[in-house]
Amino acid sequence: MAQEIPSRTSLAVVGNAELSIVPDMIYVNLTLQEYLEGNEKVDIQSLESDLIERLNSMDIPPEHLQLENLSAFQTSFDYPNPKVFVAKTYSLLLNRFEQFAPLRADLQDLGLTSLNLSYYSHSQMDSLNTHLRKLAWQNALEQAESLSLLSQQKLGKLLSIDDYNTFRRNIPATFSEPAASSGVSSKSAIRKAILLNYSLRAIFEIL
Repeated sequence: MAQEIPSRTSLAVVGNAELSIVPDMIYVNLTLQEYLEGNEKVDIQSLESDLIERLNSMDIPPEHLQLENLSAFQTSFDYPNPKVFVAKTYSLLLNRFEQFAPLRADLQDLGLTSLNLSYYSHSQMDSLNTHLRKLAWQNALEQAESLSLLSQQKLGKLLSIDDYNTFRRNIPATFSEPAASSGVSSKSAIRKAILLNYSLRAIFEIL
């Protein structure tokens, strides 16, 4: 909540800071589904085992893989003995966007039906926001000192300080990779960034 400007002679400034960071926490959703290979069904346990093995070969810790959803569907054309196919959807944590393309290429023969970006962030977001606030404060102080110098007045103590605006914006880029039975789409993964902005309003006494 903004504070009122004191009645004494004062100077109000808005300090701004901006920081572009590369995410190191990239969450993707992927779905594996059982399928027929000839007359034999490749079951979900086999697919899951192969998935973990391939993650290990890419230096992606298996504990970064979390089950999100389990589903199944039944074929209607095999009456009276319909086949049931199980699908599992996982959330997978990557540390770099560069891991996405090799992952997509390595899993395309593994019953993969979808591979999509879910969310991305940075592991040090709290400390980055703190750093951004410091930069915004320095910017406000520099403006106040410059204006007081130009007006040939002496800058006094800080009277009030308020959050003026703070937000995070993900720099837009296409990062969705639908997969088909014949293979996964060949779109290239695009590097994303997070743009952090912070503003504050500071009021100083003028002596």
